Amino acid sequence: MRNRRMTALLLVAALIGVATAASIGLTQRRIPSRGTIYIKVLGVEAYWDPECTSTVTEIEWGVLEPSDSVSKVIYVQNTGNAAVVLSMAAENWSPIEAGAYITVTWDAEGSTLDVNATLMISITLNVSADITGFSDFKVDIVINGGG
Repeated sequence: MRNRRMTALLLVAALIGVATAASIGLTQRRIPSRGTIYIKVLGVEAYWDPECTSTVTEIEWGVLEPSDSVSKVIYVQNTGNAAVVLSMAAENWSPIEAGAYITVTWDAEGSTLDVNATLMISITLNVSADITGFSDFKVDIVINGGG
């Protein structure tokens, strides 16, 4: 009798575990992602390291889920002969509807980058809790500099 009761309790616990795992699996949505970096000003470069030796060409955001927020640090250097004011835009979303659920921002908007200066910048990607309709995306991150 005791063995039957123990077996029944273990069976119930296992069923609860399976049901919980199944419900979690239904609510998760994993989104593989990446973003290509384009610099649209001569004399400005983006790097992964403060020594400016490893050029940034693409940001791998990893596998994201609804409500995720991920930040990546890059270093932007002015190798030109004039100071520039930095701005950033996210363009060419694929699929197009990704731009309605995902935002890309940075902490350098409007910053002045002097000649030969390097600025540490954090680029942040935020995923809406309401994301729907696609399972992966790509975006171009464009860094602009004006006088």
